[in-house]
Amino acid sequence: MEVSEPLVSVIIPAYNTASRIKFTLNSVINQDYENLEIIFVDDFSSDETLSIAENILEQSGRRFKIIAHAKNLGVAAARNNGLDAASGNLIWFCDGDDEAELNLVSSLVNLILKYKCDIAFGGMIKRYDDKSKPDEFYKINLPEPYVRDASEILYLRLASRLSPHFCSMIYDAEFLKNCNLRFIDGCTAGQDVIFELEAMCRADRIAFTLECLYIYVQSASSGQVRDRNNFEKRLRRYKDFTAGHFHAAEYISKHAKDLKIKSLAENLLLPEALLRQFNIYSREKNYIGFKNLLSSEGTKKILLSSIKFLFNKPEIFLKALCVILFPGLYYKLRQGY
Repeated sequence: MEVSEPLVSVIIPAYNTASRIKFTLNSVINQDYENLEIIFVDDFSSDETLSIAENILEQSGRRFKIIAHAKNLGVAAARNNGLDAASGNLIWFCDGDDEAELNLVSSLVNLILKYKCDIAFGGMIKRYDDKSKPDEFYKINLPEPYVRDASEILYLRLASRLSPHFCSMIYDAEFLKNCNLRFIDGCTAGQDVIFELEAMCRADRIAFTLECLYIYVQSASSGQVRDRNNFEKRLRRYKDFTAGHFHAAEYISKHAKDLKIKSLAENLLLPEALLRQFNIYSREKNYIGFKNLLSSEGTKKILLSSIKFLFNKPEIFLKALCVILFPGLYYKLRQGY
């Protein structure tokens, strides 16, 4: 990507975020980077989200596109439609109820240009909308050099030693297109994490900054908070996230360039996905499904393979042992989760 000031497409999916959208848009509009286009995707909001966004963008002086869904399609479809409409050399996804430091784009673009990498990311600030708690800073705890082989970053990510927020990343658009990276349509939870893992798997080099640039806002209007007291919606999100684990494990096993990454996918991510599936059967009180999965050919072998990464995530192997040795107890204990 030989461009002195590449165009950055900012994709903002939103659904019923009328109370937050002005803050989100203003933090994007006021970025200290000039060559920017804003792609706002309203996922059939039933509140004033779309009209507020239209008014702000029309007065912003920024290049923008608005996509308004005729029905609610979900955040994955919104992001995919935003990708399809993007003209930029680089892509940044920003959620419709969050914010960003005003130098996020310029800092990450500089990293992409300096290191000629596929992805760049920074740390995150967790902010409480009601000011009930002080800001929490999640820094990238890695020393120099600030560019690494993508396999090293992915290894740290899979081993839970590094957890960058999906929206703290900027991607090279040509890289995404060449790898045909898309979000899983219909997935209500975890599709951003799966996209992030698959992108890391296909990348060559990834750069990072120690700065905390993305502001994740914890507010009452966020989907996770809205669904917290709804068992069916929480279970649906958990199921989708679990399906994403299986999807990512298969994808990384197929595309990983490093044998250690392939092993992590097969012997850590896949056993974790199986454990989540056992949890689903427990929550649904489906003991037949639970027993059938446990007796299925290969299940115990996959679960026990997690011993290879015992020192990375010991809880996976310990839970696997509990499922195998004490299935009735595990089934009963996980019903309350």
